[in-house]
Amino acid sequence: MISKKPWSPDDVAKFLIVLFGFSTVGLIVNQILAGIGHASHDGLPPFISFLVGTITFHGVALVLIVELFYRYSIPLNSMLKFEFPHLIKALALAGGLAIIVIPITIALAQVCSEVLEKLSLNSEPQTLVKMIQEKKVYSIWQKHVFIFTVLIIAPIIEETVFRGIIYSTIKQMGFPKLALFGTSFLFAIVHGNLMILIPLTFLAITLSWLYELTDNLIAPIFMHALFNGVNLYFLMNNSS
Repeated sequence: MISKKPWSPDDVAKFLIVLFGFSTVGLIVNQILAGIGHASHDGLPPFISFLVGTITFHGVALVLIVELFYRYSIPLNSMLKFEFPHLIKALALAGGLAIIVIPITIALAQVCSEVLEKLSLNSEPQTLVKMIQEKKVYSIWQKHVFIFTVLIIAPIIEETVFRGIIYSTIKQMGFPKLALFGTSFLFAIVHGNLMILIPLTFLAITLSWLYELTDNLIAPIFMHALFNGVNLYFLMNNSS
């Protein structure tokens, strides 16, 4: 069971309003840039789109997380237990669960893709996926930015926001089922792709359960990073 968090629901609500407000601005900016690129026949450089999305979600989230933790004087170790016994337990559980959950999640994504194809429903891939598929990663330093974001930034920020803050707050308010399923569905929606809606919801439910088992965000962060790493590996190899 996860430990009690000190912040108020009102502060979390403000946190989310600001975060998703900036994320919406990022989507609008990308649409405007895409329109300009289309008019000039150059198209919107995928790297620019990726940066805008990353900054307006992960970048803003990082600032808000630091501010929230500072305001409530929350030590980092209260969320990420780096003590040896806690760390080993968290990593072992995350790694063992990943061996089971990641193949199921990938299989679900494949099934969803086939169903959408039969229903003639197009699902626009995420910017990073499209860039790799179309081989529009232009330089070594851009590749490093992508890999660092996918394997480090995204797992840390997203797990802190969705599991550490949103899930724990809703559960503490007395709505454990809403916390589990609502937060998991929101996590999937934020990734903005119909094909991975069900797989990511399933993954998020598992990540929440893992957080409950360990009371340590390092566990879902590690499993999230493993999931991203496996997908990135197969994506890059299939696109080569």
